[in-house]
Amino acid sequence: MTTAIQMVGVKKSFDDNLVLNDASITAGSGQLHALLGENGAGKSTLMNVLCGLYSPDEGRIELDGTPVVIDGPAAARAMGIGMVHQHFKLVRSFTVIENVLLANPPATLSRKNLADLSDRIVEYGEKLGFQIDPKARIDAISV
Repeated sequence: MTTAIQMVGVKKSFDDNLVLNDASITAGSGQLHALLGENGAGKSTLMNVLCGLYSPDEGRIELDGTPVVIDGPAAARAMGIGMVHQHFKLVRSFTVIENVLLANPPATLSRKNLADLSDRIVEYGEKLGFQIDPKARIDAISV
């Protein structure tokens, strides 16, 4: 097995609450892995560290054997790390396109790249069998 991701000795606290203590996981390339445990065991917290939502208090993360620092979701995405969250992480009062922009801010914002992004949202939706209106508010559309 070729190791793709390794997290070793990860600790994470929120205020005085230790939620991860010396957590470790190794995931091989081209394999499917499951992270199992009781509610409150720290599964989501560990994955939120991996995808850059939380910074570890201690421990290390390696990608393909190289230590990395994941200092936010954009850095994780740039390293090829993404996460499908258990619960939606969308701003309900924003539109579809505003939520996409929030997660993927462009270097510059213009009418042209907004129109291009809108077209890509519609296109990707159609490929998946959905009709998505980029201007629709999240709280006005179904899951």
